[in-house]
Amino acid sequence: MFTNTRSQIDSVPIISKIFFWWLFPLLRLGNSRELELDDLYKVTEETKAENIGKRILKHWEYETNLSTKRRSLFKVLLQTFGMEFLRLIIAMSFIELVKSSQFLVFAFWLGYFSDEISFETGWTLAVVICVIDFAYNIFRPYLWFRCQCLCMRIRVGITRIIHLKILRLSQKSLSSSSGAEIINILSNDLNRFDRYAYAFPSFLSGPLQMIFLAVILWTYMGPSSLAADILLLSIIPIQAYVAVVIGKLRGIIGHKSEKRVKHISELVLGIVLIKTNAWEEKFRDIVTDARMDEVTMINKKSILFALNLSFLRIMIKLVVFVPLVVYVLLGYHLTPVTAFVTIAICTNVMESIGFLVPYALSGLSEIVVSTKRIQVNIITI
Repeated sequence: MFTNTRSQIDSVPIISKIFFWWLFPLLRLGNSRELELDDLYKVTEETKAENIGKRILKHWEYETNLSTKRRSLFKVLLQTFGMEFLRLIIAMSFIELVKSSQFLVFAFWLGYFSDEISFETGWTLAVVICVIDFAYNIFRPYLWFRCQCLCMRIRVGITRIIHLKILRLSQKSLSSSSGAEIINILSNDLNRFDRYAYAFPSFLSGPLQMIFLAVILWTYMGPSSLAADILLLSIIPIQAYVAVVIGKLRGIIGHKSEKRVKHISELVLGIVLIKTNAWEEKFRDIVTDARMDEVTMINKKSILFALNLSFLRIMIKLVVFVPLVVYVLLGYHLTPVTAFVTIAICTNVMESIGFLVPYALSGLSEIVVSTKRIQVNIITI
């Protein structure tokens, strides 16, 4: 039986945290019987809602003293958790660059099969490839876990602030913000932090990978590699525009969700009067129309996301195909090593620039909209 008097993760060595060994006793217990509340570990001091809320409120009060009109919840979150995010982003960017160097080692290793390097060098390079892959698959999940925990702490902190704000609301303020509206914000807006957590480090790792791999590609393809660089750079403004549009759609969806929830709340509060006057069909139509408007905007957002994903899938093939065609048309002889390096590098860069960076841009746009909604509808009322 575990006691919740101390956080397990605080008392374990770093190796246990990286490999998640500290979870094994709890998993074994959960496999043997149903877990109870006393079995769970106590949360760390840095993850307590009270402590996180105090940190955010401290920066919020500082922003309020500077300027009441220009204060921003998103800016406050950056001031509170920005350095922690920056450390994680730098660590994950380093891991991604180490993984990218594996392609260069792999290209040298292929020379072993054409007798360009010695037997000992070939085995040394093979060991280096395995070590890089092992280190990448060990440290990347741990860093992603830390990033997910940080986003969860932000969500917990905002929830704590909303809870404190609700306890201090006046009767007039309560009439302007219904309970259903608050629940809608807690369930829909705050989950944006968790959904896009793993993609945020790509803001730094993506451009660094692109520069690093572009240099490697130039050494193998020469001027032909510029075709891949141009295609990759053309994706960035398109994805930035798509992220802005998705953010606007997110704001519209949130507004329509609040409208629907408000109608339902009014319907529940006045159910006796509605039944007495036989207004069921009228209110049913109102709620149905509000829901249809909301679903229409959700469909537009989903269609835009699907079209964008299809575009990126096509761009993966083009980024690989076009530089190879240009390389051949310029009169160069295409070798297996050149083809392998081009395919591996372009595919790897597209995963970061083509998928993670656009996903992070969309997530950032939605988070900015969500924080504005939280600030306007709850914190500043």
